[in-house]
Amino acid sequence: MSFDLILPFFPEELRELLLDPSISDLMINGTSGVFADRNGVVEQIKLTQPFTNERLQAAIERVARILGQDLTTQNPILNTRLPDGSRVAVVGSPSSINGPTFTVRKFNRWFTSDELVASDSLPVNVRDTVVRLIEGRKNGIIAGGTGSGKTTLMKALLDHVPLRERLGGKRKSRVLGLVKDMTKSKAREEVAKLIAESSEECDAAIKVWHFGEFVEQVFFPYYSRKWKASTRGSTMNRIAIHLVADLNDRELSGLTRDELQDLLDLKAGREALSHSTVAHLRWDLKQVFDMAVAEGHIARNPALLLFTPKDAKMTERHVMTGAEVQTCFRVLDPRERLIAKFAILAGMRPGEIFALTWGEITPLYANIRQRVYRGVIDSPKTAHSFRRAALSDGLSREIEEWRKQAPSTAPDAWVFPSERMTPMAKENVWRRWIGPKLEKAGLGWVNFQVMRRTHASLMSDLGVEGKLVADQLGHSLDVNQNVYTQSAVSKRQNAVNRLENSLNGVQMEFTILADSVSC
Repeated sequence: MSFDLILPFFPEELRELLLDPSISDLMINGTSGVFADRNGVVEQIKLTQPFTNERLQAAIERVARILGQDLTTQNPILNTRLPDGSRVAVVGSPSSINGPTFTVRKFNRWFTSDELVASDSLPVNVRDTVVRLIEGRKNGIIAGGTGSGKTTLMKALLDHVPLRERLGGKRKSRVLGLVKDMTKSKAREEVAKLIAESSEECDAAIKVWHFGEFVEQVFFPYYSRKWKASTRGSTMNRIAIHLVADLNDRELSGLTRDELQDLLDLKAGREALSHSTVAHLRWDLKQVFDMAVAEGHIARNPALLLFTPKDAKMTERHVMTGAEVQTCFRVLDPRERLIAKFAILAGMRPGEIFALTWGEITPLYANIRQRVYRGVIDSPKTAHSFRRAALSDGLSREIEEWRKQAPSTAPDAWVFPSERMTPMAKENVWRRWIGPKLEKAGLGWVNFQVMRRTHASLMSDLGVEGKLVADQLGHSLDVNQNVYTQSAVSKRQNAVNRLENSLNGVQMEFTILADSVSC
């Protein structure tokens, strides 16, 4: 009955082999040969009429569809069963380079343990011992070579598992009906219904995801639980604008490595995005497709080998000199000057500065336990960000002067409150008070990040140990050294002069030694 579903798709000679009861396994290796396991012996079958790879490929694709599966160049491997339990294994192009292969392990019928004992296939004492182990809820392993009867033995033993132990108490196979009560045509109708139900379940399980819907319905909801509010906002905005807008209707499985690299090249070239933004987009793509692989929607990650284009625009990392820092402090009013000193002298982030309460300020340090981002109080950015930021003596004195003017110095009162007694907004402070003053002083390029970078760089110029600076900033040592610290040209010139002078000294020693030898 099962073979009736697939017989029309094969040549006459292959149909006869599929129906031959003496054959347990039929193996079609492209057009290079047909092999059959007949009564335990594998033999090659000579066909009188050759058939083409194209015809065989078309046949197995139709068989796959009948069984509710999909066989394509992107999904060329199929392992499934016919309704009677016969196993079907297919490998198509491009995985099978010599043409598609089609293997059927035919199912005749299940045997009970009594029948296996009666046929001398299973010793009765072994059967009884295993049954006692099953009743004792012991685990076991059935192992053996191909065609040795592992599945047959397992099915016979499963009949001895009490129904209460079975999942849901349901049978693993579907009974169509008794032979005496069901005609052949009625059985075919029942099989067709089973296949239709199976196809619907497969269609629901194997959903074809498009990039935009996968990002919106799967990727964002999951990773939003991990991201902090600031990361969530910037990441979702970046992906939506620069990736979803371009790839929204594309199938995940259809996107290739070269297409994605072309997109990054476009972002770096014609759209002139910064090196940092394009690098983040490269990481975003990798993460999206990593999740698609993990969810089983695609087999491989096409973004795994992507690189940031070499012509991506590098943003210059500005650093203030000591004189420019003095100018900054001089032109700002007391409140804004104190904020700038928290950033430059203590190396604090703006969100940490505006989230400070008086209870977290001591004469020696500021206890960083929270930050504010767009009006929302949140935990610090990273694990390293939880820290005690040391305060210089002069900064501590200015803090105490500011405390005298504060509307409230309660432990939970904000050090820099707004008129509504909420934390001041970083953007408003910069736009209204700090930015205009610095612009007039010729420091319009300065921002909070420049101030923190200045802290790291000036500390390095003073010879302060890198680990101390990293702990003060709330960064790892690597980020502090490679991202925030910018060495001054004058310091580098001193270093190369020392190198040159040391080499000149060596050369002079060589000259004196040579003169001594000649004398």
